[in-house]
Amino acid sequence: MAAGLKRFVLALTTGALLCVAAAHGADSKVLNIYNWSDYIAEDTIQNFEKETGIKVRYDTFDNNEIVHAKLVAGKTGYDIVVPGSHFAKTQIEGGLLQKLDRSKLTNWGNLDKGLLEQLAKLDPGNAYLVDWLWGYVTVGINVNKVKAALGGRRVAAVLLTHGEADSIQWFADQIRARLPRSKVIVPQPGETVEV
Repeated sequence: MAAGLKRFVLALTTGALLCVAAAHGADSKVLNIYNWSDYIAEDTIQNFEKETGIKVRYDTFDNNEIVHAKLVAGKTGYDIVVPGSHFAKTQIEGGLLQKLDRSKLTNWGNLDKGLLEQLAKLDPGNAYLVDWLWGYVTVGINVNKVKAALGGRRVAAVLLTHGEADSIQWFADQIRARLPRSKVIVPQPGETVEV
C-alpha cells in the first residue's frame, strides 16, 4: 500500500475512532472494524497499533449481503463498518449506521468534493458516509477478437435488475462526461441489448 494511502487510512480510522469514543468511553483501547477482505495491506493494522497504542479487532466480509445481515441482527460491537455504497442507503434509512461527528474529523475539508456529491445522493448532507476508497469497474473489449470468437453471431447481453440500474446509469453518465465520443449503452431494467 502506498505511504500516502496508508496515512489516509490511518487518519480516517483515527477520525472514526474519535467519532465513536463517546459510545465506548474515553479509556477504550480497542477499535472494532468490519471491512471487505483484502482492502488494507498486511502491515496496516500492526502499524496503526504501534503508532497509536490502540488495539484493532479487524473482521472481514466478502459480500454486501453478509455485512447487511450482521448489521440488521444488531449489537455488532463494530466502531467502523465499510459497506458497499449501494447498500449504505438502505442501512442509513434502517437506522443501522451512526451519524458522523464531523467536528472530530479534522481532515474533512481534504475529501474530494465530487465524491462527496456522489455520496450525498445516498447520504444527503454526508451525515453517515466517508469515502476512503473509490473505484470504477471497467471493461475493455478487443472488437476484432470478439468478432472472430463469435464467428458473426450476435449475442444477447446485460439483463439489469432494478437495484443495479441507478448505479449503472450513474457510471454511464460519468463515462459520457469524460469521454464524449465513447459509445455507452445502458439498457432499462429487464431489457436485453444486442451487442
